[in-house]
Amino acid sequence: MNLLVGLLILIVLSIPIFVAIKRATELFRITVDQGRARHVRGRIPRPLLADIEDVVARPRVPLAEIWVVTSNGRPEVHVSGKLTPDQLQRLRNVVGKFQVAQIRAGRPARGAR
Repeated sequence: MNLLVGLLILIVLSIPIFVAIKRATELFRITVDQGRARHVRGRIPRPLLADIEDVVARPRVPLAEIWVVTSNGRPEVHVSGKLTPDQLQRLRNVVGKFQVAQIRAGRPARGAR
């Protein structure tokens, strides 16, 4: 019984560490609602945000979440929501023009420090 309680406590205490490690690789996160992109977390250069806004505006994406993480030293796009295969590829192309260091030098999300 004590072992089970100990394991349960260990699991509960490790959840914040897991979340912190996952967010450490995240460069930025954007939510999309009716073709409008909103920068919610991380840093992003203004030209990259403008290009992403163009991609999700035509054709209009009803609802999606876009997050970019570092993978093998390069930015990698992850999406949940309804983007066409063409939009997803355009999004990858737009993000691929930027290096990780360029993205990290971008402006922070409003309200972030």
